[in-house]
Formats: sequence, structure tokens, C-alpha cells
Amino acid sequence: MRKTLFALLALVLVAACQHADADKQPAPTAEPYDSAALHLAVMPVAECLPLYYAAERGMFQAAGIKVQLHTYTSQLECDTAYLRRSLDGGLADPLRMQALGKRSAAWMKVAEVKSPQCMVVNSALRLRSLDKLKGRTLAATRQSVEQAALLDLLHQGRLKEDDIYRPQINNPVLRTTMVMNGQVEGGVLAWPYVSVARAQGHKVLGTAGSQVPARCFVLVPGAKKADALRKAWQGVDRIRRQAIDSLHAGGAGAASHVLQTVYGVPQQVADTLRFP
Repeated sequence: MRKTLFALLALVLVAACQHADADKQPAPTAEPYDSAALHLAVMPVAECLPLYYAAERGMFQAAGIKVQLHTYTSQLECDTAYLRRSLDGGLADPLRMQALGKRSAAWMKVAEVKSPQCMVVNSALRLRSLDKLKGRTLAATRQSVEQAALLDLLHQGRLKEDDIYRPQINNPVLRTTMVMNGQVEGGVLAWPYVSVARAQGHKVLGTAGSQVPARCFVLVPGAKKADALRKAWQGVDRIRRQAIDSLHAGGAGAASHVLQTVYGVPQQVADTLRFP
């Protein structure tokens, strides 16, 4: 009964937070739709930063590559776009693909991308170790890399899934805000949001192990056939890798503008961040 009541309260809280933060969410591309371009779903997460960076710096345009990025606030929204065949592909989660079963069978994995997942707790709790999380409210996304990370982190603390309360917060920006505001006691976060939380004094209790699956980029055949999608992706991926090299060479603050405008990272933090 207690967990049922908590779940209902969590739903009310999430709805209120989503309404309050609606004006802060990234918007889809404002470019005129180009049917000849490769249309990719992206999110404000570390795995997509090289694509955002390359687009902002004009790297795709300079190489004569037509690509349009469409920003979504959760993997669920990206997957819905793929299922509707409204985009050519983009970021995906292998565990969500597994849960979708036959509905994702046609999605073609073209690259794996990984960002470490951490357990971050609000500083007011004064917790110092993962084993102290029993009975706490910890936000993550279900059927996802974040869920796998959460289970691994609980295992590190000798805890079970039933030892915690776990509201489903799909939006990583909202999840970070809720942890920092104390609306949940902790959550699974990744770069750059771990750095944002740490800069405000919140505590990182641990990092999930390497066995947690990596996210991936997928292509979704539809109006464009598989061969055409693969050929278009080759050019995009080449520039994506060049962007990664540029981000590493640029050091701290190389992606500051993108982190501020797309990810909502404060300038004083964005100027210090190095792409992992």
C-alpha cells in the first residue's frame, strides 16, 4: 500500500515539474524540412554532443552532407518517432529495443556510444555510500540503460530493487533538476548533468560498471531504403568522429555554447567541461 500511494504522489509531482519546466525543454529543429537530408533524433545527452557540435560549427555543411537533427527530451519520444517512420534514425537504447521486440526488429544498429552512469544524491541527505540508499526515492528510466545502471549501483551497495522507490523520470534534464531541488532523493545521471549537480554541492556515490550496455545509433528504413540510409550515415559518422577529435583537442569549454543553449548547463559550469 505504501508503494502504491508513493507511486500516485510521484505521478502528480512529475506532472507538475514537467509543466513548470516546459519552457526550458529543447525544441525540434527550426530548419525548413529537407527531404533529401538524413533526419536524426537526438537528445541532450553526452552521446549526441558531437552531432550538435558538428552542426553548430558547420562541419556537415562544409563537407556537403545534408543532415537535420531533431531534439527530443526522452528516449521514449525518439522511439515513438522511429515507430511512426517519421525520422530516418538516431539515438537508441538497446534495452528499450529489446522490450519493443518485433516492433524494433527493422532498426539497424550502426554505432555504439557509451557514457558512464552515476548515482547522484541531493546534498541535504549527507549520504556517503551506496549501501545507505535503502528506502530512498531514486529516479531512473525503466527498460533502459539507466535502469541497468541503477541495478548495478544497487548491487554495489548490496541492495535489491525492492529496497528503493523508483519513480520513472524519462527526461534527463528534468531528472537532474528534481535531484538538485530535492524532489527526489537521488537519481541516475550522466555527463554533463553529473558535473552540473556536483558544481552545486550534490554527491556522486558511485559509477555503474562497464557491463552496463552502451546506447547506440540506429537507422530506420522507411521512405529511404536501407542501402541509402547506410550510405548517408557513413558521411554523417565521419564528421561525427571528426567532431569528437575536435572536442578532445579543444579541451575545457570547447562545447560551452552547445551545452548552454541545448543542454541547459550554466555558463560557469559549461566553460569548465571537457568532453569525456
